[in-house]
Amino acid sequence: MEKPGTMDNEYSKTEELLEKGKHISMTFSECKEMKSQLLSYAKFHGVKSHSSVNATSRGAWWLRSLSATTLAFFLFMGTGYASTDSLPGEPLYAMKVYVVEEFISATQLSDVDKLTYKVHQLEDRLAEIHQLASQGLLTLDTIKISQETIQNHVDDVASLINRSTSTLRGGYVIDATGNIVSIARATEKVIGTEFSEAASDSFEDVVSDAVDMYQFELKSFIAAETDVVVQEYIENQLSEIASEIAEEDLTDSTTKHLSENLVDVNEALNLDEVDTALKIVNETIQQVKTEEYVNDFSDETTDL
Repeated sequence: MEKPGTMDNEYSKTEELLEKGKHISMTFSECKEMKSQLLSYAKFHGVKSHSSVNATSRGAWWLRSLSATTLAFFLFMGTGYASTDSLPGEPLYAMKVYVVEEFISATQLSDVDKLTYKVHQLEDRLAEIHQLASQGLLTLDTIKISQETIQNHVDDVASLINRSTSTLRGGYVIDATGNIVSIARATEKVIGTEFSEAASDSFEDVVSDAVDMYQFELKSFIAAETDVVVQEYIENQLSEIASEIAEEDLTDSTTKHLSENLVDVNEALNLDEVDTALKIVNETIQQVKTEEYVNDFSDETTDL
């Protein structure tokens, strides 16, 4: 049980940090302290879990359940205090990523929601790199900030999946981790194209970690599910690939490669090599997603 005055003291600390943040840029340690105080306050006024809440009423229930202070916090952010338009290297970027986004992540109602939000964060990091490049602000310093932030997101996803031993499993997790691989590879390509190949090397570990995470989840899926479930998943992925080809947004070489992969998938299925078919179809999806993220990132990003 909280001691009398404990939460008042924590709230006072948060108010002090907010006031300070109005006038100067905040250090990473100050951002972490603010996040800690906000999360502590939100936890004290806990949003109770209501598994019976249906999807249509969930949004309204969520808003009603948050404390007045939390809502005030978001209103304050909306006035420009921690602009979501800030980019790596700008004063409020640490506030945006390590306080605002982390607070939003903490308020997601389920592990699936949290994972979805983490993927959105990675999409936004790629969008920021595109913006930096278009404004001539892509430098070794801003690339380093982006690399560290993206690595943190990938690590957060791995931790989230490891903690959720039952809720985050199956095709959804394969899709999510596969998307993360595509985002990481797209980011590496954009840096190499817009700045230098040498600079893109700093993302090798990010890509490697994302691939390792995806491959682990793929193996777990194969081990846990029946061939029927895996085949159904493959059929859904094949439909998505066919739709991508039909849209004619891909390069000729990519379309040719996808068509060849589809032949390989069908051959594997005819030989009852379900594992092989699954690997090929997912690698194909990742290739498509990577090209989309590189060439048309604006369609893949979301607002906070």
